[in-house]
Amino acid sequence: MLIKILARLYSIILGIFYRFIYPVSLKFNHFKFFFIGVLVIANKGKLICEGRFGSRSGCFINIYGGNVLIKDGVTFNRGVNLNSQLKVEIGKDTFIGPSVLIYDHDHEIIDGIVQKHDYIRAPVIIGDNVWVGANSIILKGVTIGSRSIIAAGSIVTKDVPSNTVFIQKREANLFNNK
Repeated sequence: MLIKILARLYSIILGIFYRFIYPVSLKFNHFKFFFIGVLVIANKGKLICEGRFGSRSGCFINIYGGNVLIKDGVTFNRGVNLNSQLKVEIGKDTFIGPSVLIYDHDHEIIDGIVQKHDYIRAPVIIGDNVWVGANSIILKGVTIGSRSIIAAGSIVTKDVPSNTVFIQKREANLFNNK
């Protein structure tokens, strides 16, 4: 019980600190925002939390010019790493498992050479009531439909329809056992 109280107090202090550093770029309710991690916002990026948001320790949110919208009831487990240069939207009551990586951009490759400062950007949209399993990677341009499950260790490079269990490269409709 004492540990929970101390963690909540730490989160409030951290929220005040981040609000002080990023007064224009950060919008959240102090009583509904429970984030323990590192937050970096640069190049006119924005983070908006529309309701309750919670995270475990070790999370990293890096917003470099992007817009991140986190809706009500979202939870990040330990070690989630979210990087945005364009747009990331996470729907209501979504659970992001431990050590998940989310990127809305990728390095451009020209003639087999990785361009260190040139990026290809595309939004990442995660629907409502989605569960993303541990160690999954969600890459640019992906939309994950509501009520879907991303199995642990999956690499998501293409859209996932609603009501789908995505296991690496296989899909199964939750409501059709074929």
